[in-house]
Amino acid sequence: MLIPVVLLIFLQIFAVVGLCYWIRREISRKQNEIEDKLRESLTQFVSSPDDSTPSPLAVLVDQTATVFAGRLVGHVKAILSAAQGGNMAAANSAELDIAESALAQSNPGLGMLAQLLPKKFKRGLLKNSQFTGALSNMLNKGNGSSTNTSSNKIKD
Repeated sequence: MLIPVVLLIFLQIFAVVGLCYWIRREISRKQNEIEDKLRESLTQFVSSPDDSTPSPLAVLVDQTATVFAGRLVGHVKAILSAAQGGNMAAANSAELDIAESALAQSNPGLGMLAQLLPKKFKRGLLKNSQFTGALSNMLNKGNGSSTNTSSNKIKD
């Protein structure tokens, strides 16, 4: 009875060792298979199929560079347009101040009135020379003074 038990134990140990060896061999085979597939895929991705066709890696790098350059150009344009807009705003503000001071020198009443108005209306008034001329004439007539402008001359 002892011999069959020892034989059974020996067969079980032999089966476990054989199974371990088989598992290691299968794992190694699968690992080599996966490494070969990966190596082949990477080689296909990096190398071009023929001389006239670029590799997929080259196409990807080119597309990435194109997108990056486009975004960089858009960002630089936005920065430059913001800087230019700031310069334009400063120029418009200086132009408005010069026109307002000239208006105040020509007619103090109109200059005081212009100071009370918001910039949007001021800009519209100062750009429309006919309106400022007519308003100036009205204010001068109200003061009793007479200016020699073309709108005050009476045609015979």
